[in-house]
Amino acid sequence: MKMEEAEEDNIEDIEEGKDLTSSDVEDTVIGYISWLAQTEDNKMIKLAGLTLVQEFLKKDCSDGRLKVKLLQNGVLDGLINAFDMGAHDIGDLVFLDVAMKCLFHFSKLSISPLQPMISDNILRRLLLLMDTSQNFFQFSYTMKQTCKEFCEEKHLIGKVKSVKMNADRWEHVHKMSKNSLLGRKDLPDSIHFCSLYDTDEEEQDVCEILIERGLAWPASEDVKHSDTTDEDADEESFEDIVVTRFVNGPVFWARIGIDAIQNAHDIQAFLRSEYLENKLTSCKAKKDNSVVVRRMMEDSIHFYRARVTVVDHMTAKVWLMDYGYEVTVGQESLFSLPDDVSFDVYPPQIVLCCLKGIQDPPLCCDSVRTAVVILNNLCHKSMPADTEVEFRSDVSHELRPNKTISKVSAAIVSEHVCGMLNTGKGGVIYFGISTDGFVQGIPLTRDEKD
Repeated sequence: MKMEEAEEDNIEDIEEGKDLTSSDVEDTVIGYISWLAQTEDNKMIKLAGLTLVQEFLKKDCSDGRLKVKLLQNGVLDGLINAFDMGAHDIGDLVFLDVAMKCLFHFSKLSISPLQPMISDNILRRLLLLMDTSQNFFQFSYTMKQTCKEFCEEKHLIGKVKSVKMNADRWEHVHKMSKNSLLGRKDLPDSIHFCSLYDTDEEEQDVCEILIERGLAWPASEDVKHSDTTDEDADEESFEDIVVTRFVNGPVFWARIGIDAIQNAHDIQAFLRSEYLENKLTSCKAKKDNSVVVRRMMEDSIHFYRARVTVVDHMTAKVWLMDYGYEVTVGQESLFSLPDDVSFDVYPPQIVLCCLKGIQDPPLCCDSVRTAVVILNNLCHKSMPADTEVEFRSDVSHELRPNKTISKVSAAIVSEHVCGMLNTGKGGVIYFGISTDGFVQGIPLTRDEKD
């Protein structure tokens, strides 16, 4: 409040034409801009203030005087608030982007004025941008639409490995699919990890397409193998695959193998024949009943085996058992399921699958790269060489100086900065090792961490 009153007094002095030094004017303008950047009442005003801060920082190329004045006016609190807004809401990513650019400019200060940034508040947030277990890393809607375009209802081939589900794997699947399968009954007890190739024209690897377009990241070695090197896993083999529905992210339903593909075709043909011969019997919708659903699709009639999930007065929601998605239909489109194609004779012809070799990318790659550079600048100026700092990947995300080490071989330093965070299990960061000025991390095994 005192700061606001002081700025108002100075602005009044300027308006009244009082003699003020250029330093007074500069202090007033910086104070007002800092106040705008810290406001929480109006997002647009806050964004305008942050943008002005960024422009001032760009112009301050020599002695860092403007940077120091901005820090003294408390602008760091506004940047932390903007960081949190953007990191937790995809609709506010612009706040994260501006905050990171401002923090980058501040990180170029010399060690003494830089001290406010060398804090748990800043370092913990920068590290969070590299922790792939956080919600900042997720697959986008564009990724799902791209997968639908390249894969759905196409005859593909791919390497397939079936793995039994457990609580950890379900947690991983729910995160990747944005909880799209939560609450579904009769979920399978296994999942099939697949690569997908379209061989119609030239061989296209779906995962490579997603990575090239920035819609996915290549999976780290831990992510690649954590779900497939299991004593409960089947041997990997090439199979024919028809993707029936992408759920979200890399999770999808598909028919795997020639038998499943042919069975689905035969069931469809049988139901069409029964309908044309007036052998299908209309039925009333009853929750959990198995039925046949008639749907008009692209000027032709299609028939589906389904299970009723919700009954309304005139309509019903049904789960298409051989396709893996839910639709709403009129009750006049429901028929009794013939015994010849019952689920006892033909179990559902789809299995739950997940693309392998990719992991969810950050919502903003530029912010992650900027975080790495800021960490480099901060640590280069503040951490003595050979200092080891532990990062705990729990709710606290605690940073704790651990001990001093010496003579760490550069050959074993991880290629990727803070690479150990990709596992979501924490790890150790070593500062001041590299000769080229980059902060680098060494991923440790569980035994080494203990």
